[in-house]
Amino acid sequence: ATETLDTDSDGTGNNADTDDDGDGVADGSDAFPLDATETLDTDSDGTGNNADTDDDGDGILDADDVDPLNANVGNGLSVYRVGLQDHIDGGATPVVYGLSPMVDGTILSLDLKDNSVDLSNLKRLVDGNGATGVGPKVLLMLDRVPAAGSAGSMGLMISLTDGADATRDTGERALSAKLMVNWTSDGQDITLTVPTQSYEAAEGLVFESDNTKVSVPFENSAADIFKVNQDAGFANYPATLEVRAFDLFNIARVDVAQLTGVDLGSFFKAGSYFMKVEVDQGGNGNLFYRYSAGQTPLTALQGKIMVAELTAAAPTGFDVKADFGSVSLTEPADPTTANEVISLSPLLYGDALEFDFGAGQSLEASVINGLLDGKDSDLVPVLNFKLGNVPTGSGSFTLTMALTSGLDGTYTAGETQLASSVDVTYTGDGTSAIFTVPSQTRSVTVKDAFFPTGRTASLSSADPALMTVTAAGADYPATLTSKVTALFAANDASSSTLVEVMPGDYHLQISISGTDASAFTFGGLPMSTVGGIIRIK
Repeated sequence: ATETLDTDSDGTGNNADTDDDGDGVADGSDAFPLDATETLDTDSDGTGNNADTDDDGDGILDADDVDPLNANVGNGLSVYRVGLQDHIDGGATPVVYGLSPMVDGTILSLDLKDNSVDLSNLKRLVDGNGATGVGPKVLLMLDRVPAAGSAGSMGLMISLTDGADATRDTGERALSAKLMVNWTSDGQDITLTVPTQSYEAAEGLVFESDNTKVSVPFENSAADIFKVNQDAGFANYPATLEVRAFDLFNIARVDVAQLTGVDLGSFFKAGSYFMKVEVDQGGNGNLFYRYSAGQTPLTALQGKIMVAELTAAAPTGFDVKADFGSVSLTEPADPTTANEVISLSPLLYGDALEFDFGAGQSLEASVINGLLDGKDSDLVPVLNFKLGNVPTGSGSFTLTMALTSGLDGTYTAGETQLASSVDVTYTGDGTSAIFTVPSQTRSVTVKDAFFPTGRTASLSSADPALMTVTAAGADYPATLTSKVTALFAANDASSSTLVEVMPGDYHLQISISGTDASAFTFGGLPMSTVGGIIRIK
């Protein structure tokens, strides 16, 4: 008379049974004590987590949710590419260097390996006149932004230290500050705000050296030290976050009277410095590097930065503008369809200019293969370089193109590589230039799984429009264009050279060598190669 049901048929009635459905979870802890297929209902919507496609009820499907059991965390912010923007001699035109990201646990390291930050600009930043120096910025280009309606907060501890690591050793100095940042997203744009806040001396703005340690309260004075940039040059990324760590010096010098006696003007000298940004999201981790399922959120971004005296010489050759939108790729279409222009966001690594398609962009394999077969030459993709200077006079150089399957440009067994070179001469009048491809013997070398050591065949003359320069107009600068893969056109070559390009990632590298190779620069800095990843579908 005391029992009527035995849900799990274990011989113990439900009234006496402490686990009615026999799923191993006690009834008191089971949101569905009579359903052995469910035990949890995180969002209390009446549908168990196993059947629910949005366990935490935040509007983000579990498959897209970086933490599907936390309604305060949605689909996250994912960093795809990282650069550092500097202003040589405090000039208005920036140059953007590439940083080399590496994830170690929850720390994203961002060393500036092949370039340096300009010493003169940094000295101007702390010389008592905020108008003469421009703080370098770390640019975090995102391929994933939170869904519409998402919001959160980040606590940031930003520090700059002498030397190659975050530890202040004897003879070194450090400056650090703490602040809180709020963010909201509408699914496309992110809005960052620095709320009114005040930190006591112990955790506010701190300057420390061997003989001095000054800790002072820190008021709400850093509204744009961490901000979103949606410059058109980054159009192939949803958004770009700027970390303006070096602006700590402007804050310290201008806004904090208690640091008046500290000589910040002598902080910078030639050598290495270490920047660290610790990120505290209070258990609601949203920040990742190239997010993949199951990844742990980042807790810090850090990197070593070299400082040196730099000079951007007044350009006399083909100088590519060193701004975000200076390099793009035009994917020609048939006459009934508009051409697509993809911004490539160039970054300088040493004297190598690297571009990137950004997430989701690609070229059609049929277009590339048509070119290799000697067809559809009018549909060759074109690289566009906005110029800040066109030379006056003439010169010559050798142009080499290599297209290699994979991500690094190095041929390994089983991959495919096409490579070809051509000698080019030019004549410029300061506003436009004419490139000429003299009559010469040319060849293309193809390596693949069948011919890993390569096979070579002669080609006829190169496309005379391989490179062109158009003069500046009222609304646009002078532009240098280069036909991507045009050197590989079959022309009348033996059919044995033909190779089919399969869908996948390829590394394109264009190298400039020879007598007047130095005629090509990026923001006045040397540039000997241009390259990047091209996705072919």
